[in-house]
Amino acid sequence: MNDTAKKYREKYIDSFNDVFDVPYESLVKEKIDKVLIDFIKDKIDNDVARKQLKEITQDFEYTPFKWILHHIKIDETNTQFFNRHKNNPDAVVYKHFEAQDYGFNLFSDLYEVEHKRISYVEKRAKLFRLSTLLNNENATVEEFLPKITTTFFKDHKYNYGIFDWGILTSYTKGEIWDNNLKRYVISDPKPKAVYRSYSFSFSKGDEKYKSIKNKDGSSTTIDNLGNSETHFTDGSIETRLKNGTVIFEYPDGAIKKQTEKGQVIELDFEGNPVTTKIKANFWHKLLKK
Repeated sequence: MNDTAKKYREKYIDSFNDVFDVPYESLVKEKIDKVLIDFIKDKIDNDVARKQLKEITQDFEYTPFKWILHHIKIDETNTQFFNRHKNNPDAVVYKHFEAQDYGFNLFSDLYEVEHKRISYVEKRAKLFRLSTLLNNENATVEEFLPKITTTFFKDHKYNYGIFDWGILTSYTKGEIWDNNLKRYVISDPKPKAVYRSYSFSFSKGDEKYKSIKNKDGSSTTIDNLGNSETHFTDGSIETRLKNGTVIFEYPDGAIKKQTEKGQVIELDFEGNPVTTKIKANFWHKLLKK
């Protein structure tokens, strides 16, 4: 545990030592490590730990100990998550941001994926294999990469250094993105009953759309160019474009795309190509299911 405390001290506290009002010697570091051990073991809470760190360093103004301790707790939570799943490197995970303190996700570039729909743009958490995050964790070159522990942005696009605060969360096959909860949830196996098909029209700016509620519970949106998009109750989405392109997207974000020339491209949820060509008759059978 001493090594763990030392690791967190070196990552989060050592860089602030120039504002401490005591010499940053081994005795001070040992006392800091002791506080961090007690905090990690839940022997003391954030308020007590912060008070003790201020007294040890005689820094009552500059170093954001509350913020540092918060991120240490997140790092420890994510490390424990990894230890529970490390024997399954193909485990699928994402980082869940429990509090959008800034009203938007500062780490969207790393941890969110944008999907352009027929009538709107949707953002949801990116999914990763645990092995991908581990490889990033051990990368020798310091880059802004999604990791198991926090990624530190020394020069973030909003012009200040900041750590991400995402909690590693398991993804279970079949879960779908809930835009209200901002996380993946098990889809309702029983779609809401739809006894009749009905439709209505709506506009967004100069664009006009038609929305159709289908008898099987799915919903289809058609734009004024003839492009359509159908959302199925299991979270799958089928998009048909006027130019002949057809895209079938699974709940985890994996896609099968047939271009207007008949070529089929398959990508997994990380965007890696699975295959470059599938017989057209197989594709048509798939869509008919």
